[in-house]
Amino acid sequence: MLVTRSATKRGGRYTRVQFVIVFLHSSQLLLFECNYPKGIVALLGVNALYFLYLFGTFYRRTYFQRSCKKDD
Repeated sequence: MLVTRSATKRGGRYTRVQFVIVFLHSSQLLLFECNYPKGIVALLGVNALYFLYLFGTFYRRTYFQRSCKKDD
């Protein structure tokens, strides 16, 4: 299966949206009263933001930076 550059960019967009949804899903436990430890909820939120940052960095480096070729 041939994957085009636009398909990989679209897939990256969906992945970022997925990380945001995970963050929002985790943070809703802070807003609504339930019997779940707040510390774990905070760690889940930080973890989701960290993965969003890591993927965003990878995505920018892979698809938006010009590749530098070494001259021998």
